[in-house]
Amino acid sequence: MTTTVKTAPEAAAESGEHPADQWPQASIAALLAHPGNARPTEADPELTASIAENGVEDPLHIVALSDGTPQVIDGFRRIAAARAAGLESVPYSPLPLVRVSALVPHKGNLRKGLRLTKEFVASIRAEGVQVPLIVTPGLLVIDGHRRLAGAIQAKRTHVPVERKERAEAQQRLDMLTTAVHRAPLTEAEQIAGLFDAAEFGASTAQIAAASGRTQKAVKAVVKAGGAASVRKLREAVPAVALTLDQVEELAGLDDEEATLAKLAEAATKGENLTYVIRNMKLRREADQEAAAHLAELQAAGARIREADELSERASSLYSLRDEHGKGFTDAWHAANCRGAVWVRYGTNGKYSQVCVNPGLYKHRIIHPNEGAVRKTPAEKAANKAGNLDWEAATDARREWLRALFAKGRKYTAAETAALQKATVLALLSSFGSVTSRFADHRTLPTLGELLGLTGSTFTDETFVKLTERASAARLVALGYAKLAACGEMDATREAWREDGGSRRTKTREHLRLLVSLGYTPVAIEQAVLDGKPYTPQA
Repeated sequence: MTTTVKTAPEAAAESGEHPADQWPQASIAALLAHPGNARPTEADPELTASIAENGVEDPLHIVALSDGTPQVIDGFRRIAAARAAGLESVPYSPLPLVRVSALVPHKGNLRKGLRLTKEFVASIRAEGVQVPLIVTPGLLVIDGHRRLAGAIQAKRTHVPVERKERAEAQQRLDMLTTAVHRAPLTEAEQIAGLFDAAEFGASTAQIAAASGRTQKAVKAVVKAGGAASVRKLREAVPAVALTLDQVEELAGLDDEEATLAKLAEAATKGENLTYVIRNMKLRREADQEAAAHLAELQAAGARIREADELSERASSLYSLRDEHGKGFTDAWHAANCRGAVWVRYGTNGKYSQVCVNPGLYKHRIIHPNEGAVRKTPAEKAANKAGNLDWEAATDARREWLRALFAKGRKYTAAETAALQKATVLALLSSFGSVTSRFADHRTLPTLGELLGLTGSTFTDETFVKLTERASAARLVALGYAKLAACGEMDATREAWREDGGSRRTKTREHLRLLVSLGYTPVAIEQAVLDGKPYTPQA
């Protein structure tokens, strides 16, 4: 369509002010040059006077034909009056528009709570309603009540509509169908949309207005999305769905071929990317910390050894005592014992000092636990690596829990029933994790974290207020959230180890309930569930 178009000023969006409805403008001369728009319509004097004073208040409905020429569908009287009033152009829309004030909400609307978030209203204020409302010929709204309410709050004058002839029974069925089957975009889908919009040249202000996010948040997402590691992963696996947290974690990784290959393989297999990314980042951070520590030790002239170079006689300082039964500090032992060396066990971020031959240098070997078996260097390395894997698994699991308990999440009847069942099973568990921790104030920071709130300031009073204003389904979710926080408190590093005792048992029950709610455990958690040993990643 060959027209002169003027869109809403970007500056208004950037300033936070919402512009009045501003529509593309079509040249009257260009419209009338098309034979299909040349109608012998006389200008209505009253309409002409109104347009001369106020302009064309109701945009014309104009579509582009297959050859690109503009065809007026509705608005011939307004064209004639506008031309008579001396205007050179008229506002138009490619969709049929109706004044907001003319629409009638349906009394049978199923959604009683429209949930008009500030982000939703801001999007309509900046961009208008993008999806037409479904209305009857008499302008009774069948689908789109939330959009209509958002347009009213955003002070929009018109909304696009699609007219459908519907009997009363069919109107009710239409409302039920759209309410049941409409699914919101996932966070990953939203993030992908932000990237695509930015790549095609949309400004930060435009993306913020359309997505309902702040410009600061959009800039952070787009910047992270531009990192080489993120970009190359999306190129390697176009179908990959990344959450905002995953994007930010990825941006902190390098784009080495081995790193990207591992990520691409995990994404292709559908593995838990939060766990994979977090695990890689933790290992990278540990390597960097260890490299810095190594540089310090070498600068001080310390002797460095590989773990597999040590004999069975070597022992860590915490197991050694002098002839008076006193322990050694790193500084004293390094300065006074010729058997002092430093070694890095597995993925540990620090080097540990050991004595290569305690007996030769007159050290006594003791064990904190009577009868405890000394671990070999390989076992120590595996223990460190397992701790790191468990930490990454905990981060991924808690991200899943935060999504489960997210504010504003709507639960299906099946999801609510599953949460109720998990709650009852947790309360009836004979392993004591819930009963021993339910009233423990130390669970509050974890509970606050799972609910997406600041854990350090989360109190019993805060939780009570949440329950008082919660819907029935939300109340069930909040109840289980508190039980899940108790389970998380017991899911410490000891839980993954075979000698984890009661913590391993309690964590197994906690994980079983999460799996019943749809959680997919990673390898180290599956080992706990199966009661089998876990071999950490190399």
